[in-house]
Amino acid sequence: MIPQTIWTRGQAGDNQEAKQELTELMDYGDDADVFITPKPVKLMQRILQVATDRDSIVLDSFAGSGTTAHAVLKQNAEDGGDRKFVLVEMEDYAHSLTAERVRRVIRGEGGQPYLGNETGFDFYELAGELFSPLGDAIDPEVDKEALGRFAFFLETGLALDNGAAGTFGANGTAFVGGGRDRDLYLFYEPGGTTVFGRKELAALAKAGDAAKNGRPTVVYADRCAVDDEDLEARGIVFRKIPCDLRELMARFGKGRPR
Repeated sequence: MIPQTIWTRGQAGDNQEAKQELTELMDYGDDADVFITPKPVKLMQRILQVATDRDSIVLDSFAGSGTTAHAVLKQNAEDGGDRKFVLVEMEDYAHSLTAERVRRVIRGEGGQPYLGNETGFDFYELAGELFSPLGDAIDPEVDKEALGRFAFFLETGLALDNGAAGTFGANGTAFVGGGRDRDLYLFYEPGGTTVFGRKELAALAKAGDAAKNGRPTVVYADRCAVDDEDLEARGIVFRKIPCDLRELMARFGKGRPR
């Protein structure tokens, strides 16, 4: 059926309906506190019915109150689809309103159907610039844990706190985490220069010899004072900060680096 040029209130809802949806789902005293122009779920569902397949990825770069995600979840529940959504929101209500609305929709609050434990989403906050203005060093404002989490994601495609083995900096070491087929160590001090040398090599050997189980160890540092033969004998892959990070970022979209 060819879509009509004009969608009536019955087909796509209106602003009054959109405000009512928000007040029923979120903690508003009355609709005077709600967004001035929220979009009705019915409107977004109508767009999804016309413009998406059941396995489409839907992007909303100005997510606002999260109506797009609400509509995707509702449409999936109605037609058995497997659509996914990506929301982007820069205002400070991204967590308390946008993401919280999605949580409540999934839990089946406000008259919504419960969507089950298998339904969920990830929430990320954009950090500052990774590199210094000249691009020849890591910005000193980036702390060790943040850099470690980012390097771990580049290496494995996993978020460190979602399924990764180990704890960042466990036992006072430079260990970041283990995932997929590798273990990651980071020797980094904001604003300083770190060297991976014999002392650090010996510390890694005590933690577990990667060469014995065939699981490579990836080591990040500013400089390396261990020769290639010793690195290979221990099953260690050395990554130089920051240039190898740049290369990995460029290659990431083409497949996980080796």
